[in-house]
Parts: sequence; structure tokens; C-alpha cells
Amino acid sequence: MKNAVYHVFHNWPIYFFTYEQRQSQPQQVLTHTLEGRFCSIQKTNSCFGSIVTVEVGPEKKSFAIHKDLLCFYSDYFRAAFNGSFKEAAEGKVSLPDCDAKIFYVFNGFLYTRELCSEAGKSGSELSSITLAELWVFGDVHLVPALQNLAIDCLIGRIQTLGTLLNTKIPYIYRFTVAGSPLRRMAVDWEVCGPSVTEDNLSCWPRIGLIELAVALSSKQAEHRSFRTLLQSRGKCYYHVHPEGEQC
Repeated sequence: MKNAVYHVFHNWPIYFFTYEQRQSQPQQVLTHTLEGRFCSIQKTNSCFGSIVTVEVGPEKKSFAIHKDLLCFYSDYFRAAFNGSFKEAAEGKVSLPDCDAKIFYVFNGFLYTRELCSEAGKSGSELSSITLAELWVFGDVHLVPALQNLAIDCLIGRIQTLGTLLNTKIPYIYRFTVAGSPLRRMAVDWEVCGPSVTEDNLSCWPRIGLIELAVALSSKQAEHRSFRTLLQSRGKCYYHVHPEGEQC
């Protein structure tokens, strides 16, 4: 992260110094209010609270993250680090079933609101399965902002590249529940695709085929493409929001 990064935390814009500045002086942040009034320079730790540790995968790869930032985005981690369990006392959580590469992207998202892999790919450049895995991670660990960004990037990818989701369908249906936005998006993409063929449907589970049949029977003539369907429903249709809220 060699460039200055803009990030919003509790409605405060936070500007990180450049990589070179952070190497030559203690890491600090310059904050100012939304109205543009400059405030004091504070050390990062005092802004984001203490550092906690998340051990990821069977190899227990360790990630050191600012507690307040992690808890701001995730109800799961907020409960873990602020409850009466040992995780709160030790300041450490273990995620043995999580992929370290996925958590790496999530860790970067916390500080940048962007999705960037270790390989340097970002946003819609990430593979469809990576974006689906990020959405599922957000679903399990209650990070709706991550889910919404991941599905926006996935939609952008399949619209730009015409990428088929067939090989990702088993994963999507295994790790999501009925009615989830990720499932709805996969069904809509297939329904509005060039054609529904036997080859296209070979990877779909029984429940997915039922949902496809229902969607096909109610498909409107004007929704001949995924793009027109998306435009008619609006961006928030596939997002995760509290009831009554939208982007």
C-alpha cells in the first residue's frame, strides 16, 4: 500500500501517510471532519484501538489487525472480541477453516475498502470463485459491506467478460442458503444468458434447477439480458442491508 489511502471509519475520513513517510516516522494519521475542519494528528493505535490477532487456516497464519476497525465492519468479530469468551481476554481468534488468501483480501478491505489479492489483482480482476468465496466469508462472519462489494465486482466481471458461473454453482449452493443474494444473482444470470442448455445445467444441484425453472417461468419479455434486468431492479437488489436501508 505505497500510496495514500482514503478510508471512512465511523463517518471520519482518515488519510494514511504514504509508504515512504510511514517508514521514516511513527505511523500516524491525519483526521478531519466531514466539514473539512482539521483536527489533531493521532497515532494509528489510538484511532483504531488495540491490536488483535486472527489465526487463519490449518497453518494458523497470523494477521494483526486493529480491533476497533475489525469490529466496526463485522458483528461476528465484535461479539468475539467484546464478549466474555476467551477470545476477548486473549485478543486472539482462530479461523481454522478459512482460506488465508481470502482473509488476506478481507484484511486489505478493512483498511482500503478495496479488494486486492496477494498477486496484485483487484476488484473485477479477481476470479469469480474468489469473489464468491469473499461473499461467503462476509456472510459467515457478518460483514455486509464486504458482501456488497464482492457481488458488485462479480457482476462487473461476468458482464464484462461474459464469464459463465457454471463451475462455481456447486460452491455457491453448498455455502449459501435459500434466497441469498448470491444465489439469486447466479439464477438471474443463467436465466438471462444466451441460452439455457443441458451442458450449462449439468453442474446445478436439484434445488438450483427448481429455482431456475421458477425464474424462467416468470421471466418477462423485456428482460432479455442480465443488464436490462439489473437496471430494472437497481443496484441494491443483490445487496445485504438492514430492512429499510439502501445504498
